[in-house]
Amino acid sequence: MGLMYNAMINSRNGFRPAGGCAVAEATQSTLLQRIRDPSDHSAWREFDRIYRPMMVQYALARGMQPADADDIVQQTNEGVLRGLTSYKHRQEGGFRAWLRLIIERRVRDHFRRRRETQATTAVLEAQPSDDPPLTTLWDRQWCAELLRICAMHVRNEVAPHTFAAFCAHAIEGRPADAVASDLGMKLNQVYIAKHRVMRRIRELINELSDGKRKLT
Repeated sequence: MGLMYNAMINSRNGFRPAGGCAVAEATQSTLLQRIRDPSDHSAWREFDRIYRPMMVQYALARGMQPADADDIVQQTNEGVLRGLTSYKHRQEGGFRAWLRLIIERRVRDHFRRRRETQATTAVLEAQPSDDPPLTTLWDRQWCAELLRICAMHVRNEVAPHTFAAFCAHAIEGRPADAVASDLGMKLNQVYIAKHRVMRRIRELINELSDGKRKLT
């Protein structure tokens, strides 16, 4: 499903999670404590699973090639490990902003090195790290990944045709009558499927925000 969630966030029939798009702060706090220990490989695998997709998409959106984006993620993870000793969570969204600052610095370093080694090549000039468009880009990737994770949970909870109807109508924006025809459903069943899945996604996001559930 990937970045179809960007369209989902912006669409007329789209989904806007209550309480913003912050990934569970309680879960983050626990995970950040664990990854302070470089030998806790399971914690780092969990961190990578949760945050790699949004970091890769951010780097790609900044104009990087896939291989370079992977390098940036690795460098960002190293920066997180080094910075954890001085990082202190102060408010909701603090980790999101801190992680964006680290990855944006790595992106800027990448473009600067390219300019230095390829002086005759026109390279995209990196914008200041506090530039609103970049903050918006990062927040959108964050929201999209949170929605993806929650939707994958819901996919395992509902019938396949229910989730298929939700994806086709709510995410892809296809007309409800066309979805009903393709899936052999009644029109009202498509609307019910959309409502049911979106409601469950909201519930999961609220549970994450309250620290009642881990991202697994």
